[in-house]
Amino acid sequence: LEIARTCERGLVVCGPLAPNAERSAAIAEFARLTGWPIFADPMSQLRRGPHVGAAPVLAHGDLLLRDPPLAAQWAPDVVVRLGDSPVSKSLRLALEARPPEHMILVDPDRVGHDPSQLASRVLVADPGALCEAWAGAWRDAGWSARESEYTMQCLADDGRAADALSTALANPGEFLEPQAVRELAEALPADATLYVSNSMPIRDLDAFLAASPRPLRIL
Repeated sequence: LEIARTCERGLVVCGPLAPNAERSAAIAEFARLTGWPIFADPMSQLRRGPHVGAAPVLAHGDLLLRDPPLAAQWAPDVVVRLGDSPVSKSLRLALEARPPEHMILVDPDRVGHDPSQLASRVLVADPGALCEAWAGAWRDAGWSARESEYTMQCLADDGRAADALSTALANPGEFLEPQAVRELAEALPADATLYVSNSMPIRDLDAFLAASPRPLRIL
């Protein structure tokens, strides 16, 4: 917790997690208090849901980190890794290029989801329970939620990416993957389950699925 208190440039990286609204809320609250943005893999269950309104959720990090200068600006000092390995290749390459000082891997099943071998600390704990405990300790210490310039910059970049995508897709020529992802996400009712193929379909979802408070289970 002291690392979270002293380091502003932190990133909560959420890979694939089983759907669990309480766990998502606990992770989102930890991110809100620390002021660390959430790099939300589409299968993390963090990109869609009621927690999105209050938590700093990044939806287009994979696209943005493909730009080397921006990847350098986003380089975090601390990463908390939750869930399985994220699908984003650009995130993996960005972290390998500029390894964080602290990489905290939360690995309840002792699987070792760390292909780049960057973990400086491994915690065998449930991600939701751990984030709930961290958030409780933060509040018990009397610390207020951090307002982070780093996070505000990441969110501003993410917002510009979302606006650019919306503009580009407003009058599409061919019906291609980005438009398919956007229209499918809008058409599905709240609490629907979307099962996505591996290879390019899940990568298209990672790149183009917008964040939204409307819950969607993605497998």
